[in-house]
Amino acid sequence: MYAINFTQGGKRQIEGALGDMSMRISIDFGGRQWRFEIPADEILSRMPRVSLDAPSQLTGVDIGSHSIKVVKLQPVDEGFELVNAELIMLHPETIIDGAMVDFDCVAGQLQKLLIALNGIAERTAISVSGHSTLIKRISLPRMTEAELRKAIKYEAEQYIPFDIKDVYVDVAILPPENPANAFSHGQMEICLVVAKKDVVDDYIRVVERAGGQCVVVDSTATALVNAFEHAYGFPKDENIVITNVGAGQMNIVIIKNGEILFTRDISMGADLVTEEIMKTLGLSWEDAEHYKTAKDEETNEPAIMREVRNLEDRCNHTLVTEIIRSLDFFCATTICSDFGKVYVCGGGASANFSTCLEARLRANKCPTAQIIPFNPFQNIRIDPQRPVSNLLDKMSARFAVAVGLALRRG
Repeated sequence: MYAINFTQGGKRQIEGALGDMSMRISIDFGGRQWRFEIPADEILSRMPRVSLDAPSQLTGVDIGSHSIKVVKLQPVDEGFELVNAELIMLHPETIIDGAMVDFDCVAGQLQKLLIALNGIAERTAISVSGHSTLIKRISLPRMTEAELRKAIKYEAEQYIPFDIKDVYVDVAILPPENPANAFSHGQMEICLVVAKKDVVDDYIRVVERAGGQCVVVDSTATALVNAFEHAYGFPKDENIVITNVGAGQMNIVIIKNGEILFTRDISMGADLVTEEIMKTLGLSWEDAEHYKTAKDEETNEPAIMREVRNLEDRCNHTLVTEIIRSLDFFCATTICSDFGKVYVCGGGASANFSTCLEARLRANKCPTAQIIPFNPFQNIRIDPQRPVSNLLDKMSARFAVAVGLALRRG
């Protein structure tokens, strides 16, 4: 599991506060007195670590452009059981390009979800994505993790398009592609993850305003990979593509043997279809969304539905073209030439979108490509008596990021 976190751990602060302290003990026995002074670092070294910050399962909170999804899991046996999953819609333009335009609305809607989870001061994991984040695999001289964390801000500057003072930075040490060669050259491979402070801080503040406690801030890409690992495992020596189609953004992640090889966030999504329906048919946002998501047999307006499907096909072609460009770029810069399986998730991953993507991939030098709906709950126990089971039957693909976050402990 990838464990990226842009927040600071509490234990380090506790240890820093005790660093210059000591414990004095006096013992009186039989008229004689013994005095001992024990330095704080020795006390801490003897204390059970679990007593300071025993990790617990976090509630995954995925704040999207048009909806907020929350998932709460509990460990059972060797796996997980679903405690609850909730979804609530946001008004259009509440969040644009990852930036919160209506902060109070987001906080209010999230608070409703946390209350539904019985979550007073719920401990949460959230994620960020888009142009304010960066994930990159880089090579550095071999060093210990402690040395890496001291040096990474200076090493990272050359790889990021932001001022280093304006970003949070985290790293994960990766196994080298060729261990013998890496060792002989004294190099190490790391996954560098960067996020702009103003965006991260906004998301933390909205969770706190809603009454929650933000323990982990992850990247959307790593949350998707963690959800995928739990649901399917990592096939050996196979390039896997995960495509998350949201309302205003698409996330593309390519993994192989559990390692992230490529990520890209595209600033367009299923809203493209809604906007085109609004413009062409002169409809309100709500009516355009209704026709977009309705099944043909659910309406008595075949002429309108035919036009809606034509507009949907045209927009899906535009979205798929961006995905194909990303995959072509990856293939041009690596030795990869084929993708066997592409897993799709998100509210915009409709059947029509999947059909369009599969046809384009097979015509684009991937004749064996399979489009597979990404079910993040595949290896999670769900009580069929829970009311949430009906929601997940229809919308499980929307919860992939939230599940990946709910698998985190902190």
